[in-house]
Amino acid sequence: MAIHCGEFSVAESVLRRAVDSGMGGTIARRRHLLLRGWTAMLRGSFEAARADLAAAVATGPIEPRDWLLANGSADRAGASGQRPVRVAGRVGERA
Repeated sequence: MAIHCGEFSVAESVLRRAVDSGMGGTIARRRHLLLRGWTAMLRGSFEAARADLAAAVATGPIEPRDWLLANGSADRAGASGQRPVRVAGRVGERA
């Protein structure tokens, strides 16, 4: 909710605590990392967004419901001039 209201500091704080505590297990960790990366990207912190995306991808295959968020983050990271992250054979790679 905080992300949608533009309260990025609140969102980052809540998501950092969720990731650090392991709340919700592996699948929730992946989603929390993706959301934290998306929040960082919205703030213009592309390096932090890329790090969270890479951490989320490293936890295992991205669930179909998370592809949009993961690929959107990978796409934006690539557009910012950063080295793109490969997301389960989807976006993230540039020719």
